[in-house]
Amino acid sequence: MSEPAGKTALKPVYGWLPLVYFVIQVIVGVWLAFWLLYNHQPQTGDDIEHLHSAWLVHEGKIPYIDFFQHHNPLLWYLFSPLAGYFAYDLVLFDVVRIISTVVMFASLYVAALIVKRFMAGNWYAGVLCIASVFPSYVIFSGQDFRPDNYMVLMFMLGLYWFFAYLERRQLRDLVLSFMAMFTAFLFMQKVIFLLAFFAAVFFYQLYVGRISVRDFLKALILPCIGGIVFLAWLLAHDMVGRYWLANYIFNLHIPDVYGGLVEKTKPEFYVVSALALCGCIYSLYRGNIYARIICLLWVFEALQRFFYFSLDRHYYYQLQIFNGMLAGTFAWEIIKKWRIAAYVFAVLSLSGCLVFRNYCLENRLKPYYHRYVTPKYVLEQTNRCDVVINGYGLTYGIFSKDVTYYWNLNGQLDVIGSKIGLAPLPDLNGAVQKYLPRIIYTGPYWNERLRKKHIDVPVHWIDKKLRDKYYNQSAFVDIFILKPEYQAQRRCRYNVETGSWDYYYKENYNKEETVGR
Repeated sequence: MSEPAGKTALKPVYGWLPLVYFVIQVIVGVWLAFWLLYNHQPQTGDDIEHLHSAWLVHEGKIPYIDFFQHHNPLLWYLFSPLAGYFAYDLVLFDVVRIISTVVMFASLYVAALIVKRFMAGNWYAGVLCIASVFPSYVIFSGQDFRPDNYMVLMFMLGLYWFFAYLERRQLRDLVLSFMAMFTAFLFMQKVIFLLAFFAAVFFYQLYVGRISVRDFLKALILPCIGGIVFLAWLLAHDMVGRYWLANYIFNLHIPDVYGGLVEKTKPEFYVVSALALCGCIYSLYRGNIYARIICLLWVFEALQRFFYFSLDRHYYYQLQIFNGMLAGTFAWEIIKKWRIAAYVFAVLSLSGCLVFRNYCLENRLKPYYHRYVTPKYVLEQTNRCDVVINGYGLTYGIFSKDVTYYWNLNGQLDVIGSKIGLAPLPDLNGAVQKYLPRIIYTGPYWNERLRKKHIDVPVHWIDKKLRDKYYNQSAFVDIFILKPEYQAQRRCRYNVETGSWDYYYKENYNKEETVGR
């Protein structure tokens, strides 16, 4: 007996309704991302750190030598022209965060493409991959301007082209894969952990004959040339040792400050992680080689995140993308067998979105005056010759010269750096007397490692006599501005010989002596 016409007509609708929901969820997530950018999206300390570093590079400063940094340098050099173009205009915040948001979308798209082309063979699974983790509090850390997010995109592209090589054995794919992986390293050195594990997988594939030795050697040429150029740059500035200390030894000491902290995540993260675990088990037993490689990378990344230092949500960004890939693939396999399961996954996905909504209202829209209002105030009060002294967690001199090598998070970064022999602790009082900074922070700079143990020991503080002699209280607590009578004694002028803006005191207006360099 044939089925009633009405029932037959409803079948496609019944089967595709969950997919329609998942697509709508992704579209709403895209809208929400830009809504957050437009509506009071707070800047993070990382945004300010890397914007200032990009601006310093534009001004001709060399990282690790002229100013402190503990990441690889590609992000600052890549964005230095943009930082120069928008210098002294805080619209730069919005520009780089829009670019970072596009990079976040691109990372998710590449993940979905891998799922569709290599793991599940269906766009439904690709949509599930994105919908299972987007929007979520971890993924939205991709909007922040930090090298981690750009590193993840390049690593995902490297995976995509590596899988493409395994599928069709074309040298071009392997070359692109190696170059993407190398570029990921230039953005962020911590990718070496994933690259080391990926290398083990790669050499196993080489051993069993899935990769041509000749193709492998040819694909190494461009990354080797890039590595030689990078090493030559370090040698040219005589900073190989300093680079090693700042980017590797220094970062190994950061967990000491926070006591091996592992970020407490939201329920939505554990739900998708549980689905990813099911997907990993399924992939090991029933999946193809691509799904198994993703599963192994997921295990390796999860072990790092849950059992090693993970300070904030962006540490879980790569893991959450792996979560989505495995969860989406597993959900698709279940839906193929039991169509009603699509509705169960839709309910779980909607629940995650509701959890994220509460987090968004509580955290992402919270005003952070020291991350936007104070930089705006400092920008209005300073000129191109001025130097500032930032407070701990108050990096407001985005387009201002620094008076010391360690220019942010004093009490933490400088303590670690001096301990490992990178550079001595700064003399802030000496810097005040020498440069007369336009803006200073007068609160104590606590030893953050001891403070986590509830022991308050100041590392730096501005002498009260110096503060009272030269400075007036600003509109912000612990932020002081140079008194007008001292500011009136000097004039800002462009130095054609040095190519920099320098202060000249009145008695030296027609001489070459400058201050505040």
